[in-house]
Amino acid sequence: MVRETFQTLAAPSKGGSNTFRVAPATDGSNVWVARNSDNLPAVLVELAAGAHPQTESILLRRIGLWPAMLCDIEDDSSRREALVAVIACRTAEAQYVDLFLRVAESCVELLDGVRESAAVGGVLRRLVDLFRQAELPPISDVVGLWGELLLISKCRDPEYALRCWHANPVQLHDFVSSSEAVEVKTTRAGSRKHHVSLAQVASPPTLLLASIMVGSGEEMRSIDDLVDGIGVLVGSPSLSLKIEEVVVRTLGRSWRDAAEVRFGALPATESLRFFEAYRVPRLTGPFPPEISDIRYAVELDGSQPLAIESVRSMGPLAAALTPRSRE
Repeated sequence: MVRETFQTLAAPSKGGSNTFRVAPATDGSNVWVARNSDNLPAVLVELAAGAHPQTESILLRRIGLWPAMLCDIEDDSSRREALVAVIACRTAEAQYVDLFLRVAESCVELLDGVRESAAVGGVLRRLVDLFRQAELPPISDVVGLWGELLLISKCRDPEYALRCWHANPVQLHDFVSSSEAVEVKTTRAGSRKHHVSLAQVASPPTLLLASIMVGSGEEMRSIDDLVDGIGVLVGSPSLSLKIEEVVVRTLGRSWRDAAEVRFGALPATESLRFFEAYRVPRLTGPFPPEISDIRYAVELDGSQPLAIESVRSMGPLAAALTPRSRE
């Protein structure tokens, strides 16, 4: 919707940093998709009369946020001044323009009908933070993230899975709910050899390892393909935005290369196996206090995976993450 609307907009008839050509995100909405005088995309949110910004303007290399600005806006039939919050792309680099339009889709849905400056700023700062993360070093690689996204895209309850998915990729487990946790391990090796930390396999009471093997094959998919597929399944704009945030936070500046990496979704889904963590070979203590952050590789080919019916009986998170295709 945002991308398509932006593509229909001409440039504003006059220049200026506060001049925009706009179209409402939806009929009667206070949120506008906009094109500025540099032909770059922006989102404008009309604020309540007399609104005062709760935060300072933020200008990064590729994105800018102005929490309250008096702007000249024009559409097909009129031109007027309006007090708006503005978030705008500041670069013509195609990948960043695409990222802005992707993430703006969720932001627009979250902002529809919201006119208080503090609430508007809270949503728009998430987009700014995402662009900031896109300049940082990667936290993890494409393979592990691809496996997590594949599991979400194929599972019985993607929305529940997303609510339980880590917001920060440095958290101990990938999915956590109450007393359950699921850690996803993805490998492109020819065997189920995974790298784990001792802390990951030691708790909580119900802990599963989801093992996925990736390579070439049918239904070749990239990170972006999986994100798009999950978006179709999920009706929550907040969860859709979370997906984009976790992807960029995980990959950092390497997100730009992720679109070129593809694995076969069908064979990867068929390779999925669940293992009870306490049955997985592991190191046992006690260990001297001088030793910490213990990590090692474990081979799971000789371990017995759980039947899917057994996984579904272990709790709501485990049940939610089992694949729809095996029903």
